[in-house]
Amino acid sequence: MKFTRPLLLLPIVVAALACRAPAATIVAGDVTDSFGNENMMPDAGDAAGLLFDEARTGGGDTAAAAVFNPVRSLDAVSGTNDNWADGLSPGAAGSVTFTGLGFPLRGGTTATRIGLTIKYLGADGVFGGTDDEVVGSVSDDLNFSPTSEYVWKFDAPLSFDWDGLATNFRFEISGLDGDLRFKSRPASESPSGAGGLPLSVGGSFTRTGVPEPCSLALAAFSVAGVGIVALRKRRSR
Repeated sequence: MKFTRPLLLLPIVVAALACRAPAATIVAGDVTDSFGNENMMPDAGDAAGLLFDEARTGGGDTAAAAVFNPVRSLDAVSGTNDNWADGLSPGAAGSVTFTGLGFPLRGGTTATRIGLTIKYLGADGVFGGTDDEVVGSVSDDLNFSPTSEYVWKFDAPLSFDWDGLATNFRFEISGLDGDLRFKSRPASESPSGAGGLPLSVGGSFTRTGVPEPCSLALAAFSVAGVGIVALRKRRSR
């Protein structure tokens, strides 16, 4: 009789384990269709949108390697990100959320698991400074098939409070148990910076450092009101 309660709980435990969400798997697919195209503005609260969309097959081939470290600017104002019409711009701080990646892999890839660490490169925009900050890290299994675009949707988004001082982020992509080989393009043809790796990044952002138009209007009326009161006092003397 003393074992009755544990036995009664056993089906509940088994059911709970069976209902656990499976870990994300990196699979071949159309990145734009999976995340939504560049016309879906990420700052409109659409977590399925793309911060930028470069991933495509064709072009050259990278040599065998375990780690790739492309740096991308999320600044549309400077023209370095031509797919994000309303991107981050210096002086407008906010919250940035990364929901996944897309990239083209080619034959010769032997890794079955990929790791990623995203870093914000701080005010100087250069890797290796004391102002570099880690946004977050994630790793998932790769289901590799022939050369194709690959879609990686994170189990949970990586979020970061951005200070608005610069816009460079470094994406450290590594094969944890083998090599990764990417299709590549010359750096001059990469819309959002050097590196030659056609990278797509899913996510969204919310500005927090820019006053709303109504707030600016209220401030203007307040200043005008103070001026009128001061003028009346001066005339009444």
